[in-house]
Amino acid sequence: MAQEQGMYEEALSELQITLKLRGDSMECAWLMGHIYARSGKIDEARDVLDQLIEQSKNRYVSPCSFAFIHAALGEKDQAFTWLEKAFEQHCAELFDLKVEPKYDNLRPDAHFRNLLQRIGLE
Repeated sequence: MAQEQGMYEEALSELQITLKLRGDSMECAWLMGHIYARSGKIDEARDVLDQLIEQSKNRYVSPCSFAFIHAALGEKDQAFTWLEKAFEQHCAELFDLKVEPKYDNLRPDAHFRNLLQRIGLE
């Protein structure tokens, strides 16, 4: 993906096209928030977090959505808080935690290794 190669503007353009075709802008909001954060568009990333919080009042939003964005913002404590919620809720997205590149900056942390172990992925 373009985002994994640091091509954030291209990734945002591709995502916006996808969202237009799908019609549900919140379905991929976590990805847009992640790309904004990685590209240095901090205010936009925070806006997406606010939108997700608002959406979570009316429908389920995976805690991993919040964790992805906080991890990209470099906010490790918040990312781990949301990952713990995901663990408590048995979120399926945690099954690729060990290999998901969006969590690379969390890997050196002992909390990350502990979480992998509790999930059974270590």
